Amino acid sequence: MLKRYGQLRIYNDPEIGAIFIKIKHVRCQIDNINTQIRESQATIRQYLSNRLNSGLIEEQICITKRKYYHVRIKRLKREQSEWKPSFILDMDYAEAKEGYMRAEQEYHNVKMRNEKEKVQYEKLCSKDNETSGDKNEGDSKEISSDYDAKFSLTEEERNRMKQLYHKTILKCHPDKFIDEIQKQQAHAICRQLTEAFREQNLAQIELIAEKVEQGILNVEIPKQNVKELLRLELRENIEIMKERTSELETIQHDYVFKVVLVQYRNLDEYFAEKHKQLREELDEWKQNLREEEEKNEHKNVKA
Repeated sequence: MLKRYGQLRIYNDPEIGAIFIKIKHVRCQIDNINTQIRESQATIRQYLSNRLNSGLIEEQICITKRKYYHVRIKRLKREQSEWKPSFILDMDYAEAKEGYMRAEQEYHNVKMRNEKEKVQYEKLCSKDNETSGDKNEGDSKEISSDYDAKFSLTEEERNRMKQLYHKTILKCHPDKFIDEIQKQQAHAICRQLTEAFREQNLAQIELIAEKVEQGILNVEIPKQNVKELLRLELRENIEIMKERTSELETIQHDYVFKVVLVQYRNLDEYFAEKHKQLREELDEWKQNLREEEEKNEHKNVKA
């Protein structure tokens, strides 16, 4: 069917060679898309993390502004009761009340935005942890939650079955083989193992594991079925590629991602400057608050 000389593969059947090349090409595309997904998610995580840090400073600014206007309102109200009616005093009092209400609304908006972005950030981190986890472990959880319990096993037998399943899957992984026939045999063994795991068929898993342990890839694949197995593998990889492409498009069409790409070329530089400006603004409002409190204290002493 095919021969291998060094790094050169010669396919007696050109159709098998063509399918095999297509599979490799699709896998490369999947790897590239996965890389783009990870990079896009990392960019959004970086952006949201910095936004959350900015949001905390903005909350402090709003709180300080609110305190400032509250103290100012108290002072102006007392002055209104002590002095004769004054147009300027009334204007200052109305301005302070408006400032307090504006600060209250700003705080509410910032708080809501921070909570929303925190949920986005945690969701993204959670998703990243799931995808960066052990793939085989994830597959086994999906299988174990979906099988029909055709065989009744004890807890000890279930643990042994899981251990054998994982160990054997790793040993007969298709990527460990060079010869294409052996690859397809390994694929077939993996399918048999998966089916046995779904059915909780410990005896079947033990039989397969024993033969794999002995280095026997004895799953008979008629030559005429090699093409069909390759075509099946190609279709499966194409479906995976479509799913990954759809996921990438969803991420890149997200409003946050568009904002990051269009507005910010260097996130670290942008947020370093942003945080500096916010801290300066916070210091300024703290100074305003101290001065207003001093005025109040001075009034109280005179009273």
